Amino acid sequence: MNFFATSLIAYKAWSYRVDIKRNLAKTRRSKSQVEKVLALLVESGLIYMAFWVSYFVARI
Repeated sequence: MNFFATSLIAYKAWSYRVDIKRNLAKTRRSKSQVEKVLALLVESGLIYMAFWVSYFVARI
């Protein structure tokens, strides 16, 4: 379930970034707050998933 949710957030972040780059490529240089928040969500989801994978592997 966590992998699915993280994948959906990652896809949404990627599609947002592609749209922004296509529409505002020449006017914007730095990351927006939305991009930073989406990156944080994806990264924290991956860390959380890695924790649980390592936990289950250690128990085997």
